[in-house]
Amino acid sequence: MQLDPEALLLVWSRGGASACALVRQLCYHHCVQGELGGLPYVVSFCSVCNGGVGFNPTLEGQVHHFSCGGLNRGQSLLIDDETHSYWEPLTGECVHGRLAGKRVEVFSVDLCTVSEALKRDPDLSCMVADRGLAQVVFGRFGMFRMRGKGFLPPGFKGTMGGEDTRRPRMEQGLGVVVLKEARFYPESVIAGSGDAFEDAWGRRRLRVRLREDGFPHASWDDGSAPLQFQVRWYAFAFSYPDCRVVTSPAD
Repeated sequence: MQLDPEALLLVWSRGGASACALVRQLCYHHCVQGELGGLPYVVSFCSVCNGGVGFNPTLEGQVHHFSCGGLNRGQSLLIDDETHSYWEPLTGECVHGRLAGKRVEVFSVDLCTVSEALKRDPDLSCMVADRGLAQVVFGRFGMFRMRGKGFLPPGFKGTMGGEDTRRPRMEQGLGVVVLKEARFYPESVIAGSGDAFEDAWGRRRLRVRLREDGFPHASWDDGSAPLQFQVRWYAFAFSYPDCRVVTSPAD
C-alpha cells in the first residue's frame, strides 16, 4: 500500500516491536486492539482533542476488549465488552461501571508523518482497516477537525463542565506525566524556544523540541522518554487537573 509521505500515523511499540495505524482511519474507529511483541495493547485516538494513547488491556489476568463508548469532558470514552465499564484513555482510569476506580497501564504513542516514521523504522508495519463509505467520509471530516485551531462538534461542549482557563481551550501542546506530576508545554512556547526547550524535573533535565515534521517530543538527557501526550489543552487539563503549565525554563 502506497502512502502519502505527509499522511499522519499513530505509532506505538510493545515488546520490542513497533506498529502504526493511519490517523484518518482512527478518526472513525477511535481505537485499535491487538498483540505486538507478545504483549496485548489498545491504542486510542480522539480527533477532537487530538490525543492518542496506548494501554495494556489486561485486568486481573484477563484481556478486556475495548471500543468507543461515548463522551466525557469533550473526549472519547472507551467501553470494555466484558463489564461494560467506561474508561478515560489519557489516564487509563475506569470512571463508571463495575470496574470504577481501576486503572490500566498507560504508554505513549507517537503522532507523526509517514516520512518521519519510515526514517526511524523502514520496516514499520501499518494496521489498515477495510474502507467503507462511512469511514471515508468521517475520516476526512475528522482530519479537518485536527488542523489548525480545531473546533468542538455539537454536543461536545455540553459534556465539559468547568474548564481550566489558564490556556486557550483548543491550544495544542505536549503533556508530560512522571509519577504523580504532570506538566503541559504549549506548542507555541516550544516553537519559540529555538532548537529545544529545556526544563528541570528534580535532578533530571527534560528536552522538549519540535521535530522536523512539526510535532513535539520530549526526552531525558539519556535519550529515554517519559509518558507524554500530543494533545489539546482542554483534554490534558481535564485528565490531569493539577498539572503545571510551563511557559519558560524559570517556571
